[in-house]
Amino acid sequence: MTHEEIFGFIAVLMTAGSGLIYITTILQGKTKPHAFTWIVWSIINGIVFTAQWKQSAGPGSWCVGVNTCGCFTIFALSLFKGEKNVTKTDWLSLLCALTIIPFWRITQNALLTVVLATLIDAFAYYPTVRKTWVRPHAENLSMYAFSGII
Repeated sequence: MTHEEIFGFIAVLMTAGSGLIYITTILQGKTKPHAFTWIVWSIINGIVFTAQWKQSAGPGSWCVGVNTCGCFTIFALSLFKGEKNVTKTDWLSLLCALTIIPFWRITQNALLTVVLATLIDAFAYYPTVRKTWVRPHAENLSMYAFSGII
């Protein structure tokens, strides 16, 4: 095994572990994910993984691939066990994120790419932040802390 494969495998384990913690708390009814956040993250991660795969990124792409699967799983669970209070600002946030994605995808400017990706992520995060502000115990802090380490 190469050192790239070892680090890729470690990143996969950490990503999968974080996702499994979150999914477990959803199934236990402790966490109520917001579908809008998770669908945007699913799309973005899917685009990044596809681009990496096409460029033969190898072990460097494994973590993103696992994260994409996790995001889609959490999105699917959120449809049944997630946040049900969807506000007009949540819809606006989703619309903004989805509108920016094509521009992010086609830009050839590195700085603009970073700015657009950050805007998409901020818009995607908004519904979860709003929900968590109102009901802080509807999210799993340990998953976010663990993900921050990754």
